[in-house]
Formats: sequence, C-alpha cells, structure tokens
Amino acid sequence: MIILFKEEIGLDAASKFLGYTQLLIYYWLLQQAFNIGIGDTIADASTMETINEAIFIAKNEVKELIRAALDNQSEAEPGRTIMESFENKVNQGILASW
Repeated sequence: MIILFKEEIGLDAASKFLGYTQLLIYYWLLQQAFNIGIGDTIADASTMETINEAIFIAKNEVKELIRAALDNQSEAEPGRTIMESFENKVNQGILASW
C-alpha cells in the first residue's frame, strides 16, 4: 500500500502524509486514552484480605491434589492423561477460589 502510495504521489508527499497521519493518531490517543497513577494500583485493606484468602484457599486445594496424586488416588478424566487431569483439576481449583 505504501509503495503504491509513494509511486502515485511521490516520496516527499507520501512521507509528509505518513508523518501527519502519525501526528493525528498521536493527538487523538492523547485526548482519548487514559492512564493510571500509582494510587490506582495499590489495593485497600479489604481487597488485600480477599486476595490473601483466595490465595490461601487455592494453595490448600492444590496441596490436597498433590497429596492425592502422590498417594495414587487420582484418576484420569475421559480423554485425558493422568497429568492432564491433574493440571485441569489444579486450574479449576485455582479459578474456583477467585
């Protein structure tokens, strides 16, 4: 596209066109985009407590799954190997905690 554009109107005009297009997009993003500050990334106490509880629950569920796997109590799900079944159960447990 750019090569055809350059051939059609010339190198200087194509270069100016691309430069102005980038400038236009830059100013549009500057007006429409948003940013966050450090205060937006720090969780309050109740949110941190909820996160820590979810992590604690997920860790315990994974420990139980590991213990069951080590004791040869885990079974393969239909169409999966034992390892794939284990990974699926771990992922489901972690997602359920959230």
